[in-house]
Amino acid sequence: MIIFNIETLRQQTNYGQTHLHPRISAYPNENVNQILPTINMRYTPYFSDQINDAGWGCAWRSIQMMLSSQYNITPEFRWLFSFFGSKTILDKIYMHINQLDQVPQYLQTALYAPHDLANGWAEPYIGYLILYYMGFESKLFLINGYPPNSNAPKEVFQETLTFNQFKSFLSEHFSLRKSPIQIDDSQYSMVIHDYKIDGNNSILYIGDPHIYFIHNNKENIGLYTVTLNDVGDQISNTITPQQEQFYMFKNSYKTLHFNQKQWMATCILKSQDVWLDWRERQLIIDQ
Repeated sequence: MIIFNIETLRQQTNYGQTHLHPRISAYPNENVNQILPTINMRYTPYFSDQINDAGWGCAWRSIQMMLSSQYNITPEFRWLFSFFGSKTILDKIYMHINQLDQVPQYLQTALYAPHDLANGWAEPYIGYLILYYMGFESKLFLINGYPPNSNAPKEVFQETLTFNQFKSFLSEHFSLRKSPIQIDDSQYSMVIHDYKIDGNNSILYIGDPHIYFIHNNKENIGLYTVTLNDVGDQISNTITPQQEQFYMFKNSYKTLHFNQKQWMATCILKSQDVWLDWRERQLIIDQ
């Protein structure tokens, strides 16, 4: 039974600080399956964790999927939204990363924090800050440029990759690491959890949160591959006509291409062998 929506979540502003330690894995309901043993990623679509996040929670789900690949960590949606939805918390983390004494002007004037947005959306920038806070070295970047209508300021992105550069990064990343990459075109967020080369084509393995609630998702609806040609256009995907009915937004997979289309992205580069002391993380926000 789905019992929480965005309005009830907004009322739980202290939930993360008082009730859930981020090392604790959330117990999945029957809609969340432990799959993909090669990277140990837990697939978390809409409606997981008893949360009704249809239409606004895809980036939060992508962040959960990134974290789930590390030590089987899957923090509850409620903790992520309540704790990392605050602009005050997010600004403090950003300043800690960049060793700044004050919030830069481009963040002061930006409306990017999920608690301040009517839709409650997160983006890869939020994922990047969460990964840092949780003790992971990560990378925040653009592909082909800055997507229109994004909330995060352009200034927080330090690198822009072409499609060819992105292909090289994918090849290196998945040969060295088993951690998903969050991508976001400012409308749809999802993860790439593996990458293969087929001649001149690229095959992306996608974890897509944009599906309706399924009581028992044995067919792993929401997991598919997309084949791109040498310039980044999508030439095929593995979603069947029978599976299409479960997707809330068909553009989430039909417009998944990289020929000039602009994307935001983040991913884990390095995992700590042991958790950083929790008190060290706490100091970031207590300052």
